[in-house]
Amino acid sequence: MFCCIKRESLEESKKHKRLNKEIQVLQYYGLKIGINYCLFDFNVEYLGKTYLIHTFSGGHNNKEILILLHGYGGSNLHYSKIYGEIIKKFKVYSIDLPGMGYSSKQDIKIDFFEEAMEFFIGTISKLIMELYPQQKVTLIGHSFGGFVAAHLLVRFPNLLKRLILLSPAGSTQYTYQQIIQMQDFSQFPFWKRLIIKHVQVKWQGVFAIPQYLNNSFIGRQLIKYYLKNRMHLQGDEYTLWKSYIDEMLELPEGSEKSICLFFHFPAFAKNLNSIETILSQNHYQISNIPISFYYGYYDWMDNQGAINLTIYQNIKIKIINDAGHQLNFENPQGLKYRILMNLFKKNLKQSNTKKKRFYRNLLSIYSALAYYFIRKFHISCHSYKQAILPQIKVDQSNESIKYLKFEPYMIQGLIQKSNQYEYDPDYKYIQLDEKKKGYSQIHKLKQKLIWSNYQNHSILQNLIQIIKNRRFYQISYKQISKEQLFFILLLNLLSIIKITILF
Repeated sequence: MFCCIKRESLEESKKHKRLNKEIQVLQYYGLKIGINYCLFDFNVEYLGKTYLIHTFSGGHNNKEILILLHGYGGSNLHYSKIYGEIIKKFKVYSIDLPGMGYSSKQDIKIDFFEEAMEFFIGTISKLIMELYPQQKVTLIGHSFGGFVAAHLLVRFPNLLKRLILLSPAGSTQYTYQQIIQMQDFSQFPFWKRLIIKHVQVKWQGVFAIPQYLNNSFIGRQLIKYYLKNRMHLQGDEYTLWKSYIDEMLELPEGSEKSICLFFHFPAFAKNLNSIETILSQNHYQISNIPISFYYGYYDWMDNQGAINLTIYQNIKIKIINDAGHQLNFENPQGLKYRILMNLFKKNLKQSNTKKKRFYRNLLSIYSALAYYFIRKFHISCHSYKQAILPQIKVDQSNESIKYLKFEPYMIQGLIQKSNQYEYDPDYKYIQLDEKKKGYSQIHKLKQKLIWSNYQNHSILQNLIQIIKNRRFYQISYKQISKEQLFFILLLNLLSIIKITILF
């Protein structure tokens, strides 16, 4: 009896110590427990067993929900550099993956791919359903977590509002022969080949990499190297992280060996389980869910599968400058900006009734001001729309130009068939894809036009008609007078105020 009490007391003391290490790292990034975040263990029942999922939670309950999944061997702290910004705008739950980090590691039996994937999908989906049974969430996954997130989407598309994958592992589908060719490391230095060969042998036997590294001198040196050179940690930041990871690695093995079940060394998806394959095969049921891939400019993770998937309208790929695989450590500002802009643009369509009413009133003010200035300056036209909007004429003879060109105060050019869709922000060209028809293509054009602030519904309808008819139209203009230019500048000023309110 006394021994049991003493053992429990010792375990509680160790748990409290580990929790303090985690809080210290979060405090380094300006986060204060109980003020803008909390840490808790969420109980999940799965196959008759109870698993504790260690969870970071921050943000307001009335905001959009983000669920964050970290990469292999990591924890919720993987996102600590971007927490401060995203908890201001969203309700955030960042978990330690089941069997990793500070989540419970007992009673985990995974010896095959199907067992391992069912364990992750089963526990995470139950967590989401218990937290928000009536509401869809945005799921964000990095590396290993991205691979799991993609499989969860295919299994439970009704749970997710959108999916964001940060340098996910196993994106591209390769044959076994191709993988063997890519595992040729003969060009590496001898000492690197020696380490890689050793890891490959262990990999085939299925092992937990973090615990294995922690139990050898060379492994511990590799962990230090990774913290300093891959995560770019220095000084106090490095000290806090090293102390935290040392505590985490003292924990027993959990679900860490699943990486050997999911991938061929180092990150090639086994069989037909790549993200490229599962999203392609199940695209019909997930076609209404926006999916975004983010890769670092210097990323070692293969992104060819993600590029191949962009043939679908709901899938996009973005590149984060000045970053490699560890996006949120190497360029957290760039990643925050990209993610927030991605989510922000989607949220514009879901603005509440009060905001919509405000924008309708603002549009009415636009119209009133337009009418006033046109009457005041006696601009010769039949309606104010013709004063500031281009006149569109059919011209089917000229087929030499194949772009629509945007300028600060006018739109000009010709629309013609082309074999791919591109948007170049420097020259502001849009090329239209003949193969991609229907509303989604028109909607893309609307998104680009919304930043030409003086455009209205009339010009959009004309352009939509152009796309539908697949004709060649020439857009011509009258000379813009000073009064018209003044009016356009006024509208631009009002639109800047509008955009400021949005942000």
